[in-house]
Amino acid sequence: AGQREGFGHTVVMEHKDGFRSYYSNLTNATVRVGDKVSHGAEFAQISAPAPSQAKGEKAASLYFELKKGEMALNPENAIERRGA
Repeated sequence: AGQREGFGHTVVMEHKDGFRSYYSNLTNATVRVGDKVSHGAEFAQISAPAPSQAKGEKAASLYFELKKGEMALNPENAIERRGA
């Protein structure tokens, strides 16, 4: 967990299968470098709401990225593969 240029406070998770997931635009991380995170565990809080373009309502904003090595992947494909 820490600052990532252009993305603000970020948590990067390294997965057993060689994937890394990035979660950015956070106000607080509840994990530290080296912590193990269980499936479904809370590890961060999302930043203050930003105006939603759809209805002018306020909505929390989270940036999510999935990589294998340095290659960015479409997270939709990974979710479908895992049956979520």
